[in-house]
Amino acid sequence: MSPDPPEATDIPSASTPATSFEPPAGQSQSEVAQLSVTTRSPELHTKWTATITTNAFLRSTASPTILATQSTAPNKTSPSEVQEQPSVLDVGEKDLPKFYSRGNSNSLFVMIISIFTIMVVLVIVVVVFHRYRQKNNRTEFRRLQDLPMIGWYNAVLDPPFHLPYPEDALAFVVLSVPSMFERTFIPFLREHKLQELRDPIDQCVAHQISLAQQSFPSDRIDVIYDYELHPNRRPKALMQTAAHVSGATYYYQRSDVLQDPWGDKKMFGVCIHPRFGGWFAIRAVLVFSDVRAPSLEQLLPIDCIPSREDRIQLLEDFNLRWRDGKYRDVLPPEERYSAEQILYFATPPAERFKLLEEWGVLHQPPLG
Repeated sequence: MSPDPPEATDIPSASTPATSFEPPAGQSQSEVAQLSVTTRSPELHTKWTATITTNAFLRSTASPTILATQSTAPNKTSPSEVQEQPSVLDVGEKDLPKFYSRGNSNSLFVMIISIFTIMVVLVIVVVVFHRYRQKNNRTEFRRLQDLPMIGWYNAVLDPPFHLPYPEDALAFVVLSVPSMFERTFIPFLREHKLQELRDPIDQCVAHQISLAQQSFPSDRIDVIYDYELHPNRRPKALMQTAAHVSGATYYYQRSDVLQDPWGDKKMFGVCIHPRFGGWFAIRAVLVFSDVRAPSLEQLLPIDCIPSREDRIQLLEDFNLRWRDGKYRDVLPPEERYSAEQILYFATPPAERFKLLEEWGVLHQPPLG
């Protein structure tokens, strides 16, 4: 990095004849050379001393920066005796090339510096504005590095949606991935008799979570399922927000699209998993209400859809064409739902028992 140019005092006004300088051949423009320049002006009877500085930022031009300071010593030469002389460069070596036109060079230098300054200011404004919008859209998710999940969750929501637990209580989000259907759900159907008035997937998830609870007999574990509601029909937990603050998935919302094109139209958000895209489901939140984790570090979710255009496409596919499942393939997933699983979820809930019977996967009680 080039050192800062020497400070100048008493810079002459625009009416003062300006002087420009061509650096010697072979001299690096990243170096700073301070040269004493003496010139006499017959009009002002004044001696000027210029500090000549080359600057790495001006490598595209041949002219170095010249900062002139007025000498305090008056010019004692009589006006009648003064003849305009070429400038003398006191460099201790050979003379440098002659000066160019004074006024034009100084004006060009001022113009270059002005353009450069404006460009720098514009870049700074754009960067600051972009970061402000990002922070404004995601402040709630990016500033909570000192709270465990309950604190992270409550801090981004209005009080009516807060979970009634201590801020430093430990909690987990439960997701189901594509292979759950064949590896967990189908075996569960074969081994357990279903309650006909309850969704089969919900029964399977509840069974698996109960097994997990048995592994922690001394801990109190409260379970909040994705379908549970308060008496006023408000969800007991906002699953997509919980999945985001836990770092499991990224919750893409309208606020993630700068200058969105939807006007007054309501657009719902959707979570995307960095490995499975949209081929997953959020099933529950587990709260270890007696376990405190005040120093737990938050892992931010992976932003796997950074493009504005892709975010617009994702939200439109989810809100306007969710039945075709195209939004799930917003990124190449490691694993998708099988054809049977897609058919199962595409079947109306009231007809799913019949479908399972046709597949022959329901539990059959022993004969006799």
